[in-house]
Amino acid sequence: KIIEEAPASDLPTELRERFGEMGKRAAQAVGYYNAGTVEFLLDTQEPDQFYFCEMNTRLQVEHPITELVTGVDLVEWQLRIAAGEVLPIVNQEDIPCHGHALEARVYAENPARNFLPATGTVWHHCPPAESNTGTSSEGVRVDTGIQSGSEVGVYYDPMICKLIVHDETREKALKKLVTSLKEYQIAGVPTNIDFLIRCAEHEGFQKAGAVNTGFLDDYMDDVMPGMSDDGVVSETVPAPPMAMAIGAFASLLQLEGRMGVKDLEAERRRRQSPWNSLSGSWAIGGNSRRELKLADGTSALCTSYRDGSYDIQVGAEREDEKENPPVTFHINGTMSSNQMEVVVNHSHRIFLTTAMQEKDGMFQVCMWPKSPELLNTGSYFWEVSVENPLLPSSMLHSSTASSGQGIVKAPMPGKISRINFGVGDTVEEGEVLLLMEAMKMEHTVLSPISGVVQSVSYQVNDVVADGAVLAMVESVDEVEPEAI
Repeated sequence: KIIEEAPASDLPTELRERFGEMGKRAAQAVGYYNAGTVEFLLDTQEPDQFYFCEMNTRLQVEHPITELVTGVDLVEWQLRIAAGEVLPIVNQEDIPCHGHALEARVYAENPARNFLPATGTVWHHCPPAESNTGTSSEGVRVDTGIQSGSEVGVYYDPMICKLIVHDETREKALKKLVTSLKEYQIAGVPTNIDFLIRCAEHEGFQKAGAVNTGFLDDYMDDVMPGMSDDGVVSETVPAPPMAMAIGAFASLLQLEGRMGVKDLEAERRRRQSPWNSLSGSWAIGGNSRRELKLADGTSALCTSYRDGSYDIQVGAEREDEKENPPVTFHINGTMSSNQMEVVVNHSHRIFLTTAMQEKDGMFQVCMWPKSPELLNTGSYFWEVSVENPLLPSSMLHSSTASSGQGIVKAPMPGKISRINFGVGDTVEEGEVLLLMEAMKMEHTVLSPISGVVQSVSYQVNDVVADGAVLAMVESVDEVEPEAI
């Protein structure tokens, strides 16, 4: 389940009442007395026909959307039933239905990797409304167990949050959902937020009554982030050139100790020294230049000026450099308490919420633009990683395993549940080397090549991290024959 809504977007009143009656009869048939959920499947070919699917003797994850359109606290009612109390409303006709509500499930997962769950530390978390306090005055509700510093582990479901919105109509509620998703700030783990936005904005979802269980089968190419024209999915969507330049500028502010300075000119006058870092990384007799390496393998060439601004050229050394030549941006600005203000090319003022941390020698810069012109063009989140140039390269590029086709890595964090081959065994390309369990799912790990297993790094029941080297397979052509 991805996005849920209440009431159903195009369901006749008579049919909705039949659903309710059948659900009540199902509960009565088994003598069930408490809150429960009965699910049906509606036949799209014969819209007046529906079929029993299942009954859950509990509230469903999506119960908040029912609460928002009816004004009934279902959790409270469940507790009252368990306590033997009489409910305040006993007639179905007295249950109102006001407006429209939608719920999006925000997960720590990577849609581009077949929605594999992800783990990690959430080092920045700022949802669009205060968490776990009910519905805000803007009609937004956030139910979550996550806060900044929380760890998303392998033992539980990877859901981060239930984001619920309510408004007068479905159209208004959809706009509010998209806006809230774009305002959702989280860093530390990959999420499905971009995927959710694409689903909610898709014309097939926008049209009431047009959604069915085949939505993703029909429109996956449209809603999958990073999908190219030839059907290849990229795990990471590259930041636009201007975002790369601003991310590099944020790293320069960190390197020069200029974080927290709101009024650059006033602070520079107060220090009364041409050598202070607020004047940028300038050099006597000319402008200083610094090259910053980005995580995508390209560079940002930064030329400093005495006023603390930079000319930052990005896009050099890219594979498509001829089609997309390097671009230079002049950037000046400040950053304080996660709030960043920059002026690009002397005229374009941009406000951003920016979260930044240094990990493994990289500045991880996550930016959420606030400018309407950027939000309207789909620029609601940028992520740029920049190498710290002050660290030796040996610290940045160390690795525990050499690269090669025979390296078998964990596609996700999880527990090893079965190992099918041992050291010295011959394995064919595509055979299942081992099985992993994570977050209530089982995943197969296949051999990338045909050859002989040279090493197996873990045992059954070991818990491994995402990307851990599980085994090494050496190609048959590379294995030296035994001496005769």
